[in-house]
Amino acid sequence: MTRPSGHKEKRLYQIADLPFLERDKVVNYIEEVAGSRRIVIFAGAGVTIDQTGMTWAGLIEKLLEDKALVPSEIVRPETVKAAARLRPVEAATVLKYAADKHGHPTGAIPRAMVSKLYHPSDWNDGGLSTEVACLALDLASKGAEVVVATTNYEILIEQSLLRVWGLSDHRPTFSVTVQDKPFEKHVGTTGSGSVRLEYLHGRVDQQGNTRGVIAVDELDYWGLQARVSKILTRLCKDREMLIVGSSLSDVPLLAALANTLHVNKRHRIALMPVVALGIHEEYEAARVQQTIELLHMRMSAYRVELLVPDFFGEVAQFIREVRRCIRIGPAGATDVNRSRHVQSLHSWWRSWVDQKSASVDDGHRELAGALKVLREVLATHTAALVDAGTRKPDAATETLRLEAWVRWHPIVEMDRGVNGDDSERKLVEQNRDLTFWASSASVLRDPSVQRRVPISVQSRYVSVKALTMGKPLVWHLPPFSPSTDRSKDEAGFGRWRSFFAVPIHAQPPGQGGLTVPVGVITLSSLEARETSAIRDELQACMTGLLAELRAVGSRLFYVQA
Repeated sequence: MTRPSGHKEKRLYQIADLPFLERDKVVNYIEEVAGSRRIVIFAGAGVTIDQTGMTWAGLIEKLLEDKALVPSEIVRPETVKAAARLRPVEAATVLKYAADKHGHPTGAIPRAMVSKLYHPSDWNDGGLSTEVACLALDLASKGAEVVVATTNYEILIEQSLLRVWGLSDHRPTFSVTVQDKPFEKHVGTTGSGSVRLEYLHGRVDQQGNTRGVIAVDELDYWGLQARVSKILTRLCKDREMLIVGSSLSDVPLLAALANTLHVNKRHRIALMPVVALGIHEEYEAARVQQTIELLHMRMSAYRVELLVPDFFGEVAQFIREVRRCIRIGPAGATDVNRSRHVQSLHSWWRSWVDQKSASVDDGHRELAGALKVLREVLATHTAALVDAGTRKPDAATETLRLEAWVRWHPIVEMDRGVNGDDSERKLVEQNRDLTFWASSASVLRDPSVQRRVPISVQSRYVSVKALTMGKPLVWHLPPFSPSTDRSKDEAGFGRWRSFFAVPIHAQPPGQGGLTVPVGVITLSSLEARETSAIRDELQACMTGLLAELRAVGSRLFYVQA
């Protein structure tokens, strides 16, 4: 078919020209946050989503489908489906109205939320809440006053703070307030520095117990708006600010930023990945750039510096780089290699290529051995499916493959620095791809035939998706159809239908004991979701698989100091 005259192919956005953590502006703000003495970390819904996979819209949809909470005679099933067209807070108003009409007491909705928000397993946790907790405590250990303010009412960030606080040798005072009222206090072992967690929209624990006013529907939000704005305004007045997991549309947050526009001259930074911009299916390059420019101008009006990484996983890595800077200090102002992240990747690669990369036989043996363990885990947990009356997957005969993908030679040395010696060579993150390095099925001896795929927002490769999300990922395709799948198999899926991909981090020598993402271990199956043993609803099974996949990844990508 001939294209019309003047037709232009639409160029889709793939990845920013300059890696996020290599940009001078980003490095500067990493150093600024690391040096903060008084700071508020605003943790929005994205922090919870990273840990649970549950969005606010998804939560409301599940609650509307709960027949014990909202009987079908009050809200018909077809009406529940139509609620997806409403904004989440609007659908929540429908939910609360229906629950009230059914005669449920005030605490019924928070109690119903518990089973949706709290899971017995956290296998798909991306670690963002843990990084927020670690950053708060690392800053406080250096004498900083830190407030973590959150609009989330589950206690996941609080649990992360308590866990990290309990393991720390130098414990600052840690307190919890709910809508500005004291709730708990843990006295520290150090004299300076403190961390306070502020629940802005109330608190719901794992038993369904509530504290403060729980913001569910529009009426709740309108009733709380003035109080929350006042709390945030006071917090923003004389502190630096780091905003993560926020859509930057929360009215009290914006009001507080506006109220303190001329009284606070400290740095205010917000992180929003490209994949969170709401552009959805087709990330047209021009449209992405225009959206970023508009958002930059909008947030500049609030005197907020918007930082836009490409991927969700880079938000947690940004925080990790701040922590690295706290531990080992910033690079020198005249250092040609100021990005600690680039230095860390380079340090890991040089060590790994000397110690492991040539050992493809070892990689194959490790993966083949691990696959036997994984089969046992799958067989143990899927056996119970027989009792449930569902079709039982056969883990013993299911065709499985285990793959190791690696950031192959991610950093290259470019032109010499100002002094012309080797120590001043410029490090550049140039090879931004993921390489298929080893397999349980066979030994890949020839590096020239190794499959290398770009790391981009458009990637269809499950291993790339997991790396960019920064968290474990289960992915299913429909049953294989030779007549259709072969013609559109752009990502090399072939007959492989089910996947569990786990990003692997490694500690580079001399980089503060903190990690960088270096690869992915992926379990693949020829069976589609209906008949595969890889099932994300089997929480205990996924936890067991995750532990083994991380263990083999650590053995393959670990480097000695």
